[in-house]
Amino acid sequence: MTDVLLPHLNGMRDLTRFLVLAAVCQHQSGDDRMAVDTLRDALSIGPAIDRQSFLVPHLVAIGVTALTCQPILDIAQTLRVQRDDGTEDGAATREQIQSLIADLLDETIRRRGIESCWQGETMRSLDLLQTTAANANPLVAYQFRRQAPALVRAHDAALDASLQPNWRAAKAKLAQPGSSRNPIAGVVELLWPREESLKQEYRLLTERRAAAVALAVALYRADHEGRSPARMEDLVPTYLPAAPADPFAEDRSPLKLVVRGDAGPLVYSVAENGTDDGGDETLLPRPAHWRPGFPAKVAPDARPQPAPRNVVDIVGYWNSPDAVYHLAGRTRSPEPEESRGVRSPPGEHFRHGALRRSASRGPAAGVMERPRRVCAGPVRLSA
Repeated sequence: MTDVLLPHLNGMRDLTRFLVLAAVCQHQSGDDRMAVDTLRDALSIGPAIDRQSFLVPHLVAIGVTALTCQPILDIAQTLRVQRDDGTEDGAATREQIQSLIADLLDETIRRRGIESCWQGETMRSLDLLQTTAANANPLVAYQFRRQAPALVRAHDAALDASLQPNWRAAKAKLAQPGSSRNPIAGVVELLWPREESLKQEYRLLTERRAAAVALAVALYRADHEGRSPARMEDLVPTYLPAAPADPFAEDRSPLKLVVRGDAGPLVYSVAENGTDDGGDETLLPRPAHWRPGFPAKVAPDARPQPAPRNVVDIVGYWNSPDAVYHLAGRTRSPEPEESRGVRSPPGEHFRHGALRRSASRGPAAGVMERPRRVCAGPVRLSA
């Protein structure tokens, strides 16, 4: 029986939150040069966590990287770029921004993390089976050992699925548990890779690529007297090496960049339904008792509702037909009173309430509220 204590993961989360908070405060105080450097530091934490060969650190690495992407999207909207004459104090240099774009688009470290994760998870699961069989009667031990080949194939399929170019291809590769009535097989199926874990890979890819587009738009504005690009092609190849592919598009089409009236430019993914709905932000139905981060069944009579302001801070970008990232501020109407029990917190917020600015103190104060710590103790992985 393996007993792996991972107390440092909570500290790494807190370090990421601290760096992101520092970057936001630096940006608000006018020091964009330091803010970009701090964001690069925060972005490096995920790959550092991902060096461990377990699924739990890999999922934490995904989470802390996503925590960095949202502030990048927000800061890019008002990011100041250094002029050629270098006369603007505190502005980020072009080289800094281009380096951050390259970090966001670099997927070599991600691939190594995925391979290490599933190889280590396979060994951990086999060790669990071996340890369980060693302490069971011969018949039960035989049944456990009999499940080992199927479990290895499932983990190999998860590794293959995680490296696919898009979500549809990945989902097709993921192995599904069988329909055996063997109770031992049912227990072993608890160790099988889950679709929700795989989905996080492609959501993170989308957010990284959208953040890179947001920074490229900031560079474009600096070179075109504040005007925003009308389409993705305007950014290639001067600001982006190529149009980033949409991880949820079955045809491998790029992310969509459009300009929507007073809302300005936005970039969006077709999201999990794989259908281009033109940047539709309508909230998908969910019951009144739903809480962020918890899956829930949709009531039969539930109806879609318009997206309230700051809805991304409550449900992320993945509770609407398309995953939409605004690049020039959000102009959606305030949330209605009858909002199915989910209220938008006051003031400007970051994703999932990770960083919350106090509305009562005003945006100029730059004061952030520390989020409630969900897990007070160390993360323990028992197998």
